[in-house]
Amino acid sequence: MPYDDRQTRRSRPASRNGRTEGDRPLPAANRSRRNERALRATQDQLEAQLIAAPATTWEEVADKVRYLLSVLGATPSGQDPRRQTLIKAVLDDFSRRSRDAGR
Repeated sequence: MPYDDRQTRRSRPASRNGRTEGDRPLPAANRSRRNERALRATQDQLEAQLIAAPATTWEEVADKVRYLLSVLGATPSGQDPRRQTLIKAVLDDFSRRSRDAGR
């Protein structure tokens, strides 16, 4: 009889719950890598949308800057306390100006 994968799967001992070794959930490291890939794909899609068209309002400009500041804030350089303070100040300015513009 020729060797094939079906024989291998049938010959694997099942655990108490009937699962074979190949059916077990992925280890945490694999899930983490999968989540990182999904996050990167989402970021790539968002960045493509932000690049696709120029901002038509100051609010759209502020949204793009907010995104860039969040990216900067996640970097080692952005973790510097002075930069964190500056990022927070700019975001607060945007929030305040947005509220003032709505009046």
